[in-house]
Amino acid sequence: MAAAPASISAVVVGAGLMGRWHAHAIQRAGGRVIAVIDADLQRAARLAGEVAGKPAVTGDIGYLLSEHAVDVVHVCTPVESHESVTGSALSAGSHVLVEKPLAADVATVERLHARASEQGVLLCPVHQFLFQPGVLSAAQWLRELGTVRHFELVACSAGADQGSSADREQVARDIVPHGLSLARRLLGGAWLESGWYIPPGTAGELRASTSCGPTSISIVVSMSARPTENSLTIRCDGGTIRANLFHGYAALERGAPSRLDKLTRPFTGAALVVGAATSNLALRTLRGEAAYPGLRELIARFYRATRERSESPISAAESIDVSRARDRLLGARVVV
Repeated sequence: MAAAPASISAVVVGAGLMGRWHAHAIQRAGGRVIAVIDADLQRAARLAGEVAGKPAVTGDIGYLLSEHAVDVVHVCTPVESHESVTGSALSAGSHVLVEKPLAADVATVERLHARASEQGVLLCPVHQFLFQPGVLSAAQWLRELGTVRHFELVACSAGADQGSSADREQVARDIVPHGLSLARRLLGGAWLESGWYIPPGTAGELRASTSCGPTSISIVVSMSARPTENSLTIRCDGGTIRANLFHGYAALERGAPSRLDKLTRPFTGAALVVGAATSNLALRTLRGEAAYPGLRELIARFYRATRERSESPISAAESIDVSRARDRLLGARVVV
């Protein structure tokens, strides 16, 4: 991964968990955090204390942007604030990376991308799974595996443990864009107009499926099922891809139908996964990438695009497609 130059100045808005990981990834990608912004100034100060260069601490993004030229604004606040914070950054002429979902609905996403285009800056949602080594490998493998038969994302999360029913439902809804962004990137957009089948479910428990031609697509999200899991399985005529999205690796299983293959499959399949997991762990250790694989790569590519005045690593069309698909999927959901 080519690092962006240190001259890129960045501001982190939101000093919670994701703000902390963005701040670390910015520095690893060659950026320079010049300010941390949060309504909770003590929390902002704690994060600023972990960052090189003694960034400023403030609760007012408008004042900071009026006083300083900022190359990139990282929006890591709750989704209800995304439109106002992103709008302020775009109006100031900054490029913007926004944690998923980019905004509450597709109409808002379209407005924000239109404003970014008018300002001549880049706006990108943080769909970091697309830039994990395993998913990048999967995109290459799919070129030779023939027809995709089944595409399945499974996410079992502890992100709402001890939370209310509303908390559990919100976390589940926030996970949905991951599956949709992966389907849009790896399968293209032919499925986008397909209707979703979503049986009624309790808060935080979601199962959605659709199909397009020979391909079925399934997204399963659970706040209760254990152990925790974040995986993608793509079954094709020429083999099956199994991606671990928590850790960022993938393995490809091939095999012709035979008695020997059936007998050895548990061992050969396990060996492939162990090999991929081991090499991935070694690479992440060398890079000092403790969590959120793909985030640093996305940030580095985004920074490079701002420097070279090239296309965003996630296009406006792709971002809008994912948001529209999210609206349609969640619009068909009934919580019982």
